[in-house]
Amino acid sequence: MAPEKTAKNDPNAVPAVALVLAWVLPGAGHLYLGRLAAALVGFLAVVGLYAAGVFLADGRTFELLDAELRGPVALALTPEVGCLGAILWQFQTYGFGLGPPLGPPEPLPAGIHLGVLLTALGGLLNLALCVDAHTAARLRPRAGVRAPALLVAAGWLLPGLGHWLQGRRVRALVVGLLVIGLFAYGTHLAEGSNLSRERHFYYWAAQVLAGAPAVLLEQLSGHAVFSRALPSADVGLLFAALAGLFNAVLLIDVYGWQEALQAGRDPRQRDQAHAAALSAGSAPSSTATAAPSAAEPVAAPVAAPAATPGSAAAPSVEPGAPDVSAPPRGPSAPKTAGRDVPPTWNFPGDSPLAPPRP
Repeated sequence: MAPEKTAKNDPNAVPAVALVLAWVLPGAGHLYLGRLAAALVGFLAVVGLYAAGVFLADGRTFELLDAELRGPVALALTPEVGCLGAILWQFQTYGFGLGPPLGPPEPLPAGIHLGVLLTALGGLLNLALCVDAHTAARLRPRAGVRAPALLVAAGWLLPGLGHWLQGRRVRALVVGLLVIGLFAYGTHLAEGSNLSRERHFYYWAAQVLAGAPAVLLEQLSGHAVFSRALPSADVGLLFAALAGLFNAVLLIDVYGWQEALQAGRDPRQRDQAHAAALSAGSAPSSTATAAPSAAEPVAAPVAAPAATPGSAAAPSVEPGAPDVSAPPRGPSAPKTAGRDVPPTWNFPGDSPLAPPRP
């Protein structure tokens, strides 16, 4: 079977166009690049997740947002914004819920928690497709190098897995334990009250970035109802949200490393160059010439040899004429006794009575 046409072979393909198309309509970016199979799979996966979530939640996902937080840009911090076309359709159709305008609100559907999770996963999956479309528009696939979007998805699924697949095993273990440990500790402090999008709409959006551990722990918690005050709930909620945001930063690191490999660069070169620059700035330069000490003898100036009858006579200097044999002044001043002579700068308009410029 012939390989799929890539954007690297098409001079008219624009990475930004592929990114925007994939953001608005799942799979459209890959279709623009001529990758029909990837476009079809991406469209079915994202639209299937999102449609199932809207169905289970009865379209009332955004009804969970507190009334004082609702506004024109209230949905910009939700995971669903990763699929722009779907979230605009949902908001246009359902708004902030379909409850009755008068009287008590209707109870939420039984599948609301699973529904809001599926719509969030649909948005995150489409973000991975956007990354893949933009990368494919810029770089040609290389044999033996995994797609950056694939490792980003793996790093979200299990914190540290993306680094592990890249061969960075120590970093994978460290960051994985940090993210999972921080999320577990925050959940312990909050006594599980953080595991509910109904209770913490925006904080939940940050927590879901911690990946499968956050999703599984929420499903196992059963969304308990609390009738007492929780003294450490706010601190635990903060720690759990920070765990998700920290994992998002790690996913950027995974993407940058894999993108360098796909571009044919060594991802370690940047770190090595930065470390070398730091060491060179802190250590003394080996090429610097030490200043002469007071006990060091200074060589006496050597007189110029006298002109012989058969040699050319030294040119005479008329009174008032510049001496061309004098050493130049300014930035090209010569070195004297192993030290650089400070250059003399003459600026137009300087007064002879003014102090010298530094």
